Amino acid sequence: AYLDKYGLEGVFPVARTEIGNLAAIASEEILYPEIARALALRGAEVFCHSSSEIGSPLATNKDIAKQARAFENLAFVVSANTAGISGTAMPLSSAEGNSQVVDWKGRVVAQSGDGETFTAFAPIDLGGLREARRTPAMTNTLARQRPALVAAAYAAAAEPFQGPDGMMADGEAAIPTRDYFARAQEEVIERLIKAGVI
Repeated sequence: AYLDKYGLEGVFPVARTEIGNLAAIASEEILYPEIARALALRGAEVFCHSSSEIGSPLATNKDIAKQARAFENLAFVVSANTAGISGTAMPLSSAEGNSQVVDWKGRVVAQSGDGETFTAFAPIDLGGLREARRTPAMTNTLARQRPALVAAAYAAAAEPFQGPDGMMADGEAAIPTRDYFARAQEEVIERLIKAGVI
């Protein structure tokens, strides 16, 4: 299985570079706090978030999640949106703009306007971030957490959900059919209902 071969380092990699400890979070994964937390616990300081989001004058779920992931983990989120989307029923320019830089306090410090050539840029204050992470404070949510307590709760609730190697079949990577993910989610929902969770 993937975990046996690559370990957690292969699932939650963090690149230690001169410009900070970087970790990638793909598109929808920003909506799952556990992914960002696992990367932060491995030392990530900057979450590099690639996305393809439909623009909106109102805060979207992903906008809210970016700010939450930054604040929860005392990390920067650098979110790059696509410069358009093609091959779908959506208008070509519906996903332009809205790239963001979010600081470790959860504040959007830069956001690009609409258009495929607009960019968002801001200084990444690693010194300030590192000082905040090393300072005892109510706002130091990274240092104040209790992973063992949460790990026990997750372990107790793990059975109804998909396992970590859900894309493996007989030790080989499976190529899913189009309906694989919907079917897998339906099965999880059925198990959650049976367990009385939902």
